[in-house]
Amino acid sequence: MTRKTLRTTATILLCALVLAGCQGYDPQPLDDAAHAAQWSARDPRSGEVAAYARALAQAGMPVGRFDLADGVQLPEAEVIALFFNPDLRRVRADAAVALAGAQQAGRWEDPELGIDAAYILGSVDKPWVLGGMLKFTLPLSGRHGVEEDKAWAEHRVTLSRVVQAEWNTLVALREHWIEAGALAEELRLTGLLIAALESLNDRAGKLVQAGALPRLDARLIELELASRRLEVFGMETRVQAARLQLREIMGLHPSAPLELRVALPDLRAPDNPAELLARRNPAVRVARAEYAVSEQVLRLEIRKQYPDLVIGGGYENEDGQSRITLGLGFPLPIINLNREGIARARASRVAMREAFHAQVEAAGHALARATLVAARSREQAALVNRILVPLADSNAADAAAMAELGEFDALRQLEVLTRQHEARLALLRAEAARRQADAALIAAVGPDWREPPKEDE
Repeated sequence: MTRKTLRTTATILLCALVLAGCQGYDPQPLDDAAHAAQWSARDPRSGEVAAYARALAQAGMPVGRFDLADGVQLPEAEVIALFFNPDLRRVRADAAVALAGAQQAGRWEDPELGIDAAYILGSVDKPWVLGGMLKFTLPLSGRHGVEEDKAWAEHRVTLSRVVQAEWNTLVALREHWIEAGALAEELRLTGLLIAALESLNDRAGKLVQAGALPRLDARLIELELASRRLEVFGMETRVQAARLQLREIMGLHPSAPLELRVALPDLRAPDNPAELLARRNPAVRVARAEYAVSEQVLRLEIRKQYPDLVIGGGYENEDGQSRITLGLGFPLPIINLNREGIARARASRVAMREAFHAQVEAAGHALARATLVAARSREQAALVNRILVPLADSNAADAAAMAELGEFDALRQLEVLTRQHEARLALLRAEAARRQADAALIAAVGPDWREPPKEDE
């Protein structure tokens, strides 16, 4: 085998070796039919969801007993939402992007292969001049290690945003759950009123036939009864829409065969919310993680001042003479010194510090407002329960007693029933507002459970 053949073979082998490390492209087109089938097949009763519920319980989340045989209650709905919610899947996928980048960050640059060829125009025996050099960069500045630290800091930002998105999902679920529970209870109370009005209407009809009650008075009762029945029709629509909204937050198909046992939940706010705010508030945690990234960016820009050594070796053939060459090179940090990058990074760190402080102050104000509203809502609910409802119930009891004694006034009975219903609705709305205020206070503080461990370094 000639020397020229050896060089050609070596070049081919080197190119094949370089290309062997390259990755191929694998197209994955969107499949709407597959997604539709997967969406409709989501099953909260699956073993994966049950295992996830156990992981959340071990992390400190008050899940309770995860059993959907008797329907879905709020703690179970929270687990399902954290598992299936589509927005959370998207945010977690974004975090996976940052993780994939962090796992590959900080690597050395690929070596550079340079090949030169020249042809001598003069009359010489061997007019071709061939040369080649393989260059490596030795990262003496330590920049690659800082790049890796920066990538992991950015990944921690995405993890903090995942926690924030999970918490926002639970906050929205609780708000809509309270609204759905209040609607369901209002529907039940209106059903009780309709039953009382039907009894009153029957009695008024008999009195009209006996000539003891004017038709005009009886018709007022019929009008009230018809109005309440129409009200129930619209209320049933709102209840069904609220249940569909809950299914959307939980990431389930609208037709998922699942019984939601919506009711007004009892949510207990922490006793010392101000002390927990800086540690648990998700928005503050995101701002803190973003500030950590700005620190790493500044470190990286400072490291860029320092040179990396470029070393290379090569081969030359000129006029039939072969030579081995060696080269060294590095920039001289005496003019640029990456002043612009460092200045921008320093200013960005100051901006991120101010952003963090602004977020802390905003969280403090939100907590103060939530604390005030929660306290006033509890007082209002207590007043309605202590004053308004007993008065309406006593009035209804007295009216019923008078009717039993023969002193039946149809319009008075109608007024008493509607006032009693309004008092019950006022109590319901006060209790719903109290629970919404408690939920807002808990939301202002943040989750009291550790998120399940996610893949890290």
